[in-house]
Amino acid sequence: MNIRTLIIGLVTVFTLAGCSTQERMDYTDFTNSTPRSILVVVSQADTEDETAVPSVISSASLPLSEAGYYVIPVTSANDTLVRNGGRDPVSIRNIPHKKLKELFGADAVMYLTINDYKAYYILLDSYFMVSVTAELVDLSTGKTIWKETSEESNESGLLLSTDIVSTLVSALIRHGLNELMDVGNYLSVSNSYNLFTPDNSYLTNPILNGPHSPNYRKDKVLSGK
Repeated sequence: MNIRTLIIGLVTVFTLAGCSTQERMDYTDFTNSTPRSILVVVSQADTEDETAVPSVISSASLPLSEAGYYVIPVTSANDTLVRNGGRDPVSIRNIPHKKLKELFGADAVMYLTINDYKAYYILLDSYFMVSVTAELVDLSTGKTIWKETSEESNESGLLLSTDIVSTLVSALIRHGLNELMDVGNYLSVSNSYNLFTPDNSYLTNPILNGPHSPNYRKDKVLSGK
C-alpha cells in the first residue's frame, strides 16, 4: 500500500455525511420541468480559500452525469461565462436566465453556494469542513425546482485521554494530513456524491433521477416510499 492510498483511506474513514434538516419538498415543478441538460456554476462562495470554487464545481459533474443528466462541460462553460461578464460568483448569478439559455442551450442551471470550506482548530484537534447548497433553476421559467444542502468533514471527535502522548500524536497526524493533503478536494467529491445521488436516504429532498438514467421516474420520493 502506497502513502497516497493510505491517505485517501484515512480521509474516507474520517468523513462524515451531513444530514438534511429541511422539510420534504413538493416535486411537482421538478417533474413538470424534466431538465435533461444542466449548467453548473458557483453563485456564492463564503470562503477565502481560493481552491474552494474549482474543487466544488469540478466535483459536481460526474455524480450529476451518473444521476442521468447531461452536464455542460465546466471548462468550456467557464470560458463562455468570462467572455460574457461572469468573472466571479456574484456576476455569474446576475446573468439573466434567458441569456444563460441562449449561451448554453441548457434546460436548467445548478447554482452552488459554498457555505463553508476551511479548516477548524479546536484545542489539540483539527478538521476540515465543506458545506454546499445546490439550487436547480429551470432556465425557461426561472422557477427553483430543487434545492438541498449537504456537508462533509473529516472530524473524528478526538477526545482528550489520560495518555497525553497518544492524544498529541493523534492530533499531530490529523493536523499534518489537513496541512499536506488537498483534504478539501477529497471532501468536495464525497459531498457532491452525497448531494447529487438520487434516493439518498441522508437527504430529506434527494435529487431526482434524470432522463438519461434507467431509474428515471422510479424515485422513491415520487412513489411515497
